[in-house]
Amino acid sequence: MNLTVNGKALSNIFNVTSREVHDAPAKDITAVEVPGRSGNALLPNHRFKNKIITYDGFIKARQDLQMTDWGKLSFVARVLKGFAAGPLDAGYLTIEDDYDPGFTRYGYLEGEIPITPVLGQPYGATAKIRFNCKPFMYDESTTETITSFPKYLYNEEFYSALPYMEITWTGTTAWVKIEPDSVTEPVGNTWTFTESTSGTYVYCCDSENMEWYAGNALKNANVTTASTEPVFPILGAPLPTGSVGQNKITASSNVSKIVIKPRWRRL
Repeated sequence: MNLTVNGKALSNIFNVTSREVHDAPAKDITAVEVPGRSGNALLPNHRFKNKIITYDGFIKARQDLQMTDWGKLSFVARVLKGFAAGPLDAGYLTIEDDYDPGFTRYGYLEGEIPITPVLGQPYGATAKIRFNCKPFMYDESTTETITSFPKYLYNEEFYSALPYMEITWTGTTAWVKIEPDSVTEPVGNTWTFTESTSGTYVYCCDSENMEWYAGNALKNANVTTASTEPVFPILGAPLPTGSVGQNKITASSNVSKIVIKPRWRRL
């Protein structure tokens, strides 16, 4: 099985033999015991907790390259540790494997990497890599460029997506509307952008990181919506989501293009 961490394929040095494939992350719910009331009161925190993904495998030096570093088990182990841990200042690393083709996880190295030489095999050792991962895996490869409206996107997963969008528009104000056709998330929203001077702007929305920006400038204060039920109370207004089922995207006539990465997600 192939394992790729931060764009670096480890298959040449680390042969994965097993991984927890079907484990699900824990849902974050606060249970409160209320005196005089049978059963707990539940306070949903609208999130899943991180989960541990463990890769067990085998590392092996190249016997045909005994005169080079790749013929030394110590060197191969050092390369594996460097790739799996990432830079000192790295946050979440991207993790991809053959168990979930087309989807990307985000995780960081959890604890140590036990590497145990195999008795009688001077060129081989077993290894265990544990990543502390975000609960969702994401489709990072699908991108849609929209130049005419309405546009329909279908989310076949069980959970709403947190898309990344680049919206090109001209003038001093414009709007984009997303209407989900879903029984579980029936409310649509319109996002209105405002600038003090007329021009051509490219507004970027990163719903996962809860921000609007243009270039290096944050634009959260330049974006408003009529919603009275914010999805992200920290911001006071919701960000776009790709709801379960059909999503209809429309925009004002001065929006010339939307590039959207829906980032469909699954557990």
